[in-house]
Amino acid sequence: MEVPIEKTATSQCAQMQHPTSTPSSSTQTYQYLPLKHDRDIRLLCLLPGFNEAPLSCFLMIVSLSNLPVYEAISYTWGEPIFSAWIKCAPRGRLPITENLSTALLHLRLADQIRVLWVDAICINQQDLVERSHQVTLMRDTFEGAENVIVWLGEDTGNADKAFEILRAIESSSSDAHIFNLNLLDSESGKALRELLGRSWFRRIWVVQELVCASKATITCGSHEMEWERFLNVAGRINETGYLQGIADESVSDALFALAGMLRGRQMRQQRENDDLETLLYSYRGCLASDPRDKVFALVGMASGQIAAAYTPNYSIEALEVYKNLAIQLIIAERNPNALVHCTHIAGSQAPLLPSWVPDWSQRLVFICSPLVWPSAYNAAAGTSFKGRVSEDLDELFLDGVILNTVEVLGSIRYPGAVQSDSVKNIQRMIELNEEYLGMFRQSPHYRGCYWSAFTRALVADKDHTGSRIGQRDLREVYFAYRKYFSYSLIFLATKRLSFHRGVDGTVEFPEYRDLDRAISYAGFGRTFCIFDDGRAGWVPNTAEVGDRIAIFLGATVPILLRPRGNGYIVLGEAYVHEMMDGQAFERPDVQIETITLI
Repeated sequence: MEVPIEKTATSQCAQMQHPTSTPSSSTQTYQYLPLKHDRDIRLLCLLPGFNEAPLSCFLMIVSLSNLPVYEAISYTWGEPIFSAWIKCAPRGRLPITENLSTALLHLRLADQIRVLWVDAICINQQDLVERSHQVTLMRDTFEGAENVIVWLGEDTGNADKAFEILRAIESSSSDAHIFNLNLLDSESGKALRELLGRSWFRRIWVVQELVCASKATITCGSHEMEWERFLNVAGRINETGYLQGIADESVSDALFALAGMLRGRQMRQQRENDDLETLLYSYRGCLASDPRDKVFALVGMASGQIAAAYTPNYSIEALEVYKNLAIQLIIAERNPNALVHCTHIAGSQAPLLPSWVPDWSQRLVFICSPLVWPSAYNAAAGTSFKGRVSEDLDELFLDGVILNTVEVLGSIRYPGAVQSDSVKNIQRMIELNEEYLGMFRQSPHYRGCYWSAFTRALVADKDHTGSRIGQRDLREVYFAYRKYFSYSLIFLATKRLSFHRGVDGTVEFPEYRDLDRAISYAGFGRTFCIFDDGRAGWVPNTAEVGDRIAIFLGATVPILLRPRGNGYIVLGEAYVHEMMDGQAFERPDVQIETITLI
């Protein structure tokens, strides 16, 4: 029975304590009543029970304008195998996944009804029209919940250690104390990585659910922690680089998403929101069983005209969703910088998508720190966007200039997931820096002044905060940075080096740790290169010798292209040293042309 209730919270609770019908043992699949009003949602009234007794419930229809007290569950569906059931009054039952069944059994109270919102049950998943509309109400649904319960799953035996180390990090007085916890290979460190590696942290829908929640609790078996505390601990882990070099890609994705959630909650407290493009980038590593949800799950929490006018529609295919969005971002918003999201892994782009359309379903192993944010560059300074799309929506025509050609490519800095052997990781970084320096020394463009220029190019002329280096001389810091790597090898071998002291007498640890971060931001997903005019730069990992650099009118960063037939394939954003502030358009021989992207 779905009970439309329009009474006070007190009378609602009284009615729910004494439902007029009890669940039957019928094996008939439950039939939903339609939601009659735009602001209507369903709530699940989970009936009391003990231990493994069958799950029973009834549904009630309420208006978001007149809500009772309820909690919302944030969880993962798990494998799309609906092998469990919940009885639903007055007759019928609904199939649910094993993970949801386990969560409801854990959350069920022994002596009273628990009122919950659960997407798999409260939304008729078979009704595409209802599903599309309910997606637009998700933000209000989670904002209206008294508490959001994050269900990570059952305790597999070491959750106690994971929550123990979370509390230890929370109480640490300094970054040095966190480093000196000696958890690179401890059981507690392993437990924490296993906790962060759970699939919930990579699910796209949890972003809106937790950013919008007024209050939340993260739960794993019988262990729990307030969400705000957990998020702040994750922020400290990110700031210190505590798991850098020992985390697999699932943990890296989790930390990246948690950093975005922390920022999102801080912005919401200030009554601000990111635009849709920023959100799409920030949560690129999240997963969705339906590729359309990579967009739909973020629209409700985005600012800007595109999000305001956007209506999720599950009746159209993902390719059409992505293409229409790209046209909105590039043409309607006059924003060629949207092409930076077309940093594709070789062979992974959906075959029917043009290369200028970001494939948001593509889960990047390492998400590049985009050169376009913060907006420190202005490669097409003084120009205005000019572009159009073909009638069949397959080709994009943008005005700009074709510049350099890739001539020498260095080894890929981050070819894939970071190795579990941190000593080998640091040895590789030392070898790569030597390789890049050798490439730089051979370039005729930098003879006689290469040290300062090399260090600036190595960090893409930005520090770890995203601010431009300008005229700062980084040579001393770079030499200290090389010493830092050598000392790091000793630390990783002995676990005894105290990181709160500088490893040489002139530059303190934070300075060259920040330089290390700046190089990582520049190099993630990219490789160092020399162009045909001798300039150095960074290009996507998919680059090949012969690829071309283009700067489109109105853009802040260059884009790497590959000639193909009568046009070019988009490979992603690039950094060209000393060409990031409009210099290309100051040349007397500059030739602006219409460039065809296919």
